[in-house]
Amino acid sequence: MVSHWAPSTHHGIDAVRRNRLLRALPKLEANLATELLQGVELRYGQTLQEAGEPLRYVYFPADALLSATIAMDDGSSVEYGSIGSDGVFGSRFMASLRAPGRTLCQVAGEAFRVRPGVLFEHLDQMPVLHERMYRYSQYLYITTAQLVACNCLHTVTQRCARWLLSTRDALGREEFELTQEFLATMLGVRRASVTGAIGHLVRCGAIKYRRGCVTITRSRSLERAACECYHVLVENRRLVIAS
Repeated sequence: MVSHWAPSTHHGIDAVRRNRLLRALPKLEANLATELLQGVELRYGQTLQEAGEPLRYVYFPADALLSATIAMDDGSSVEYGSIGSDGVFGSRFMASLRAPGRTLCQVAGEAFRVRPGVLFEHLDQMPVLHERMYRYSQYLYITTAQLVACNCLHTVTQRCARWLLSTRDALGREEFELTQEFLATMLGVRRASVTGAIGHLVRCGAIKYRRGCVTITRSRSLERAACECYHVLVENRRLVIAS
């Protein structure tokens, strides 16, 4: 179950603008978005969308982080995209299809959601939001293509460093909750491989790790450990979203 905010105390323009995509909206669009969106708190590991389901909600994370994953018949899965406070989960394209995989909460926090039919009925009145959602969908498509290559060509340590940096950027903070089991699921590898990668990053001083929590202590060291995909994703974000 999801716990809901009380609209009278938590749900206003200032709250909605904690999502950076919504923050860029002009006042009239922001006011309309505030009327349509419902504030929710998401738990770590909570499933928001199951594979094969139609789109139930469009989510705009505030300080939560979402992961879109593809599951295999043997129970393994791998992440093909993550959505933080600069993005949105859900689009008109997704609303017409069944979800290809499971979407879950990667880092617990707050988000705003709305039924897709309700939002899409009003998008003609919100051209800036419509354009930004379209751009973000482009960015996710490009990211998925990059991650396919990354998962095939780069080591677990490189991919782990890239994932930690991307998560830091999406959340806007250096410390966040993370279990090795969850990271192994996101990278599609065994937990023992993640344990080795985390141990290497701790020894080189890039991160500190205590049970269930990662702190990035030296960003440059972590960037040196990451593959080039991290910088490609950063540049794609700048070109597609921020332009």
